Amino acid sequence: MTVQAILGWTMVLAAFGTFCSSGFTDRRWVRLATAAAVPAVAFGLPIDGMPPVGFLRAVLAEPSVALILISAFYFARCTIGWQPAGKQLDVMRACVVALGAVVFPSALGVSFTDLYALGYSPHTGLMLLFAAVLAYLLPSSRLVAFWIVGALFAHGYGFGESNNLLDYLIDPVAVFCALIHLTRSASRKVRNAN
Repeated sequence: MTVQAILGWTMVLAAFGTFCSSGFTDRRWVRLATAAAVPAVAFGLPIDGMPPVGFLRAVLAEPSVALILISAFYFARCTIGWQPAGKQLDVMRACVVALGAVVFPSALGVSFTDLYALGYSPHTGLMLLFAAVLAYLLPSSRLVAFWIVGALFAHGYGFGESNNLLDYLIDPVAVFCALIHLTRSASRKVRNAN
């Protein structure tokens, strides 16, 4: 497995363990223990000679930098109560959903051009670097800049197997998770307003 797959799936599975345990307990040590146990089982327990994370990776490939960041912030908020990003995370989630809504349908042939293929172009990295600089200038979107730079770094150093820069930036699971969170957040605001 690549560096991105090992680190990424560890964080995603730890966040999943936190999510599962947060439904039945408020104790942080139980959440941390469950968060540690889920990736340990997924990486260590062999099923037909392959660990469960191997089956997960066969279906979902490698997690993007967006999914890793979303999982890391969820893990930090639910286990140790640390949430430094706040509104910046919502801005990043909105960018993930918007980018996914444009890129993935075009890859399926819905539009005239395949925007997903732009990830193979060397010019895409320069455009994303410019977008990261612009995002950093806005205080509410500095996490977006960090996300873009992280994806450029992971792609540049070959942390994953893909040659497409967009695979390091987003993936369908990250878009789905971000969409669910934004929908829940919007419905909560509507309920509080009434």
